[in-house]
Amino acid sequence: LHGTKLANHGDLDLSWKADTLIEGELWGRVVDPDTNKILADLPLGSSKEGGQYFPADVLGFDPSKETWGIVILIK
Repeated sequence: LHGTKLANHGDLDLSWKADTLIEGELWGRVVDPDTNKILADLPLGSSKEGGQYFPADVLGFDPSKETWGIVILIK
């Protein structure tokens, strides 16, 4: 995952380039690093390279105001 940045008003703009031999759907799991609480599961699709924009209202939290980390999963 690279190019992760906050867009306007706490929205999240993700881009990725996966280097893996495993096929499947990519997901971004956003977690609170202090509690390990899952804040959002974001479907990223099956393309190994891409980008998506997630508004704060879709995320269900404001990433500009909360501490968070992201883990990429292959399902």
